[in-house]
Amino acid sequence: MREPSVTIERDDGLGALNPVFALDGKPWRLVRDGLDGFDGMRSEVSSSSYAQYDGAMVTASRFDPIDRSIRFAAPGDPDDLRKSVRSFFRPRAEYIVHVEAGAVPLIARGVYYDVSIATDNLTRAQTAEFTILCSEQPMLMSEDEKRFDIAEAVGHFGFPFRSFKASRWTRSVSTGSRASGTEQNHIRGMVCGLRSSRIEMVNGGDADAYPRFDVYASGNVVDPLVTVEDASGEEVCRFGVKLTMRAGDVLTVDFSARPTTMVLNGKNVSHLATPDSTLAAGIRVGRFTVGWSAKSGDAALSIKPSIRERYTAI
Repeated sequence: MREPSVTIERDDGLGALNPVFALDGKPWRLVRDGLDGFDGMRSEVSSSSYAQYDGAMVTASRFDPIDRSIRFAAPGDPDDLRKSVRSFFRPRAEYIVHVEAGAVPLIARGVYYDVSIATDNLTRAQTAEFTILCSEQPMLMSEDEKRFDIAEAVGHFGFPFRSFKASRWTRSVSTGSRASGTEQNHIRGMVCGLRSSRIEMVNGGDADAYPRFDVYASGNVVDPLVTVEDASGEEVCRFGVKLTMRAGDVLTVDFSARPTTMVLNGKNVSHLATPDSTLAAGIRVGRFTVGWSAKSGDAALSIKPSIRERYTAI
């Protein structure tokens, strides 16, 4: 594994304008073995003993919140360096740690937990350590989301034969000759396409990923329905909404939120979910298939599913 590249972002709600603290040697750099909590995670497993048999039945398996620490150092004036650390790392603030150490850039999301700034003036460099508590999202996640549009039209076949129509000129001249393919009344062959209602995606992470679906309507869509099947064909997620979407409407169902959110044009519509809808769903590692339908108007649907893969270690 190559030397990790680390950038710490403070989430001030400014998106690309959020302030960052880069450990790129200008002046701060990551010290050797400076990452704690990025090398793996222990699962919390609960079980219930069998009454008449050996062993026990697993009742739950989950990951508890985890704290992750980054140690860094820089040469220079200690007072100025300590001031830069204190001004960037603020109590109660949320942070995103970006780590590039392998093929997949990863992020860790958490809240300020601890900052330690060395006060030993005999050292040649100022050192500091910052710790975040990853509670809502304890696992490492891929930097980028995987997004697909499952309603993109794809070309399938052409209709190459020439067809003809009677022009006003041939109708007005009773002795006119039959139209040829080189005349203006030639109608070109057409090309047809079909809208896909299923698409395969891949979860290439270490654990279940929680999907998000953005559903767009370009016309009237009655009672949209989305399903997810794993590689074995087992249905692991479905949601339907009893409503009519109009042109321009956007329905967002986010299983990565806590709890799952279902919003139409910014308004909560969770109460309109069909009784058989999945309230919490994780997509297993490997291939899975997303499908969609509607009671009517499914041709006006544009559905973009996305996942952010989750990892146990860099």
